[in-house]
Amino acid sequence: MVCDRRRLSLKATDRHRWPLIVAVCHGLQVLAERKSVERHINDFTLRFISKWTWGVLISCILCGELIFIGTFAEAALSPVTGHTASQVAITGVVDCYKEDYARAQEFIGFHDWRNFTASCCCMSRSNSSSLEDPDFETHAVELWACSRPSRSTGISSVLYKERHRRSLRPGSTIAPVRKFCSPHFRNPRSANPDADSGVEPVWDDALEKLGVWTYFSNGTRDTFYDDYW
Repeated sequence: MVCDRRRLSLKATDRHRWPLIVAVCHGLQVLAERKSVERHINDFTLRFISKWTWGVLISCILCGELIFIGTFAEAALSPVTGHTASQVAITGVVDCYKEDYARAQEFIGFHDWRNFTASCCCMSRSNSSSLEDPDFETHAVELWACSRPSRSTGISSVLYKERHRRSLRPGSTIAPVRKFCSPHFRNPRSANPDADSGVEPVWDDALEKLGVWTYFSNGTRDTFYDDYW
């Protein structure tokens, strides 16, 4: 809007109102410009919010994909220590280090059975994680998943250890010294063979093997299980 005398036709008697009319015209012009500026600001704000929302959504999708890929990669690339057949004699290792070597193989850095079971959980290698499975005791291989924090970063990594509980020959049964995936050993010779015997795998200097002893009721040694325990 342009307020000047060329656009306005005023009577001679209304000439004294000219300053008021000019002020009103300028006020309307300022109001129109302000609304135009606000409309442009609103349009800019809406476009910015829309782009920002799309950016956040795409970033979240990418982050979710990276987390999924990282989790899958960690599970796929985590080292799995296979079954250590202690029936095979340890060769190529000096005598004074054989026990430590056997423990490193069996307990993957946790030194003994107590620390190993405290840091690991067990499942069947055949993907049956339910202990209520009626055929659970017939499974052959345990898979122990262990969490071990890094000494430098404190971030835990996952290690896996396989344990064969029986021969893979048809009709074989698991070793009687421990139930499948149980953290406790039992003594088949005791009055209550399913009770926790309190024994742990030990190193036998004469046999140069790591295994579990069972005992007669009088406390004398019975059988040394150096495999499938």
